[in-house]
Amino acid sequence: MWTGETDDKQLRLIHAKDGELLYMAAITAWQPGKNDDVEHGFAIVTVASVGGIVDIHDRKPIVLTPEAAPERTSSDTSVESALELLSSPPSESAFKWYPLTRQRSNVKYQAPNTNHPTAI
Repeated sequence: MWTGETDDKQLRLIHAKDGELLYMAAITAWQPGKNDDVEHGFAIVTVASVGGIVDIHDRKPIVLTPEAAPERTSSDTSVESALELLSSPPSESAFKWYPLTRQRSNVKYQAPNTNHPTAI
């Protein structure tokens, strides 16, 4: 996630404290058997940030629990049930975030410290 003014962006890594995968709610026009192109891309669904994460960005993705993700994407799940799954995401205390080296914004930068915390 990039934060800051346009000419002074700071990259931050955000991940689950427990090291588990993050399942984010998204919308898409993609369908099985269709091409992967810009017309069939996706968008991450976000909500207003609260807690400590609001200090780095005013929006956050809706993160689903590993148990809720398959149910949310099932065609058997009702709209009401899907909305309920989206309304109870993990709290900000379930995540950890820190700044990464600004050099990471250059695709040619391949040093081993690209995912390690750095001082701002």
